[in-house]
Amino acid sequence: VIKTAALALEVDRGAYDRTLTLMTTKAAGLGGYVAQSTTSRSDGGPSGTLVVRVPAPQFDGLLADLRKLGEVISEDSRGTDVTGQQADLEARLRSVQATRDRLSAVLAQTDTVEEILAVQDRITSVQTEIEQLQGQLATMADQVAMASITVSFAEPGADQVRIDDGDRGVGGAWADARRRFGDGIEGLVSWSGSAAVVA
Repeated sequence: VIKTAALALEVDRGAYDRTLTLMTTKAAGLGGYVAQSTTSRSDGGPSGTLVVRVPAPQFDGLLADLRKLGEVISEDSRGTDVTGQQADLEARLRSVQATRDRLSAVLAQTDTVEEILAVQDRITSVQTEIEQLQGQLATMADQVAMASITVSFAEPGADQVRIDDGDRGVGGAWADARRRFGDGIEGLVSWSGSAAVVA
């Protein structure tokens, strides 16, 4: 399960810097770290956004502590089960690895320079797909292990930073990755049929 939360707070006047330090210290004390920090200072007062990542078991405790640092304006907390996506990625990885092995067998039986270069080119392409899938699995494992909390906070009178979900979350990213992977596999299957005839 990938745990994420977005929290908007209004802190006491003059407490912005102290709140920022407290949040950073709390995250570090739980084995986490600050992934991103942004501060804006205007006539209305300071405001900013802090993204912290902590081990997933510490997520609920840290979120509860952060709520106490000011008045909660808005909150969005969610857990995304990616068990199915992980299983799908692992299955696709095994499939592409099998394709690479078959292409290696074809390469061993190829005689002409042109055919050797063509097969090597496809092996390189397949290896790229393998590395992309391995990267997606590693990213997913990191997201499961380390929860993410985005805190937007400001003093009274300052413009409250809006929490933007422009990345569309895990689901949107997964759909894009799956579509791109599918397009690549369709081309690979089409080519491998021709390669089998040549072999």
